[in-house]
Amino acid sequence: MYIMTPAGIKSKMQLSRHFLTRKLGEYEMLKMEIEELKREIGPHEYLSGSAARRNGIDNNNIIVENRIKQTGIRILTNMED
Repeated sequence: MYIMTPAGIKSKMQLSRHFLTRKLGEYEMLKMEIEELKREIGPHEYLSGSAARRNGIDNNNIIVENRIKQTGIRILTNMED
């Protein structure tokens, strides 16, 4: 156990505030990217989570596969030569 000084408490609060601000910004960017991806694949290709599960579709895979196709990225696995 240790005792923090007023300066230490202030410093820790500032670090925590900056961390939270950064993480909230990252969260907002991810939300915007998800919405953009939903618009790109269109409403006819996007199913809600429960509807997708009923139909055996994983929306995350669809979104990632579409993004990979768009960017031309090729992902190698241990199974590929």
